Amino acid sequence: MAFRSQPPQEANFSMQSSASIEPGSAIEYSADALVVRAFVQEVHTAAMLAVGATSAINLTQTIGSAVPLIATRNLVHGFKGSIDHWPQRILEEQLTKDTVKHVTDFFAAFRRGDARLLDFEVDAQEIGSERAAPLHILNLASIWRTAATQALAVTQELRRDAQDVLPPEYAAAADLLKDVLARVINGSTEFCQTDGTFVLPQLSERRRMQRQSLLQAVKAVSEGHVFHAFAKDISSGGMGLTRMPRLDKGSKISVELKSGRTFAGTVAWSRNGEIGVTFDTPLSLTDPLIFG
Repeated sequence: MAFRSQPPQEANFSMQSSASIEPGSAIEYSADALVVRAFVQEVHTAAMLAVGATSAINLTQTIGSAVPLIATRNLVHGFKGSIDHWPQRILEEQLTKDTVKHVTDFFAAFRRGDARLLDFEVDAQEIGSERAAPLHILNLASIWRTAATQALAVTQELRRDAQDVLPPEYAAAADLLKDVLARVINGSTEFCQTDGTFVLPQLSERRRMQRQSLLQAVKAVSEGHVFHAFAKDISSGGMGLTRMPRLDKGSKISVELKSGRTFAGTVAWSRNGEIGVTFDTPLSLTDPLIFG
């Protein structure tokens, strides 16, 4: 499913997602391997955002509408790619020097693309988005296709370098990225709709990745009943709640955080006072609740 109405600062975003995963055992990894895994996840996130951005720019070139361009800035501006905050010793030991350099180059290209989208946004405020789009589209297309090309190469390099310390789903994610990046480089518009809604594939590593802790009281509403529950954790696809009665699988539910932010979803499972919620619309890859 996809957002149809949201605050202007958020990108319309949808992902093909599986239901919330019930708690299970985790595989043990060394500290260095966990760092590499997180680093690869960050690069994969940037690569998938590049898929969305390039697809949207392709769509603007195809239909002549500025709507996809406006949505593109909203999609990518929350990602601040850099290797500066990563432990350099671990990167140098686990990855080749060329791979680290190519990741740096890709992140720099990503930031250039974001900066050029900001230039478009500034001009759009002055002369209107439909007049500003033709002034920027060729430059944007060149920059983002370059970024997508770099993303394609570097995701495969990471797969090669880190194959001994990554779980199998990372190889599947690299295969997926290779496919979708090649498509947008060749002009595909399939990952952005004309209303600015992005429909991006779900990376297999994200379906299995550890959820982010929430640890806060929430208000849950289902079938007209209000429950004062406790949110344990959250991922792009769903949320785990405790202090809840048993609810039927498939029941509609909304959850309101202390901040007032509300999530709509469906009960994926319910047992022993805990439930798993699958969001109707998965969170953006750069949502601050799950990324950063």
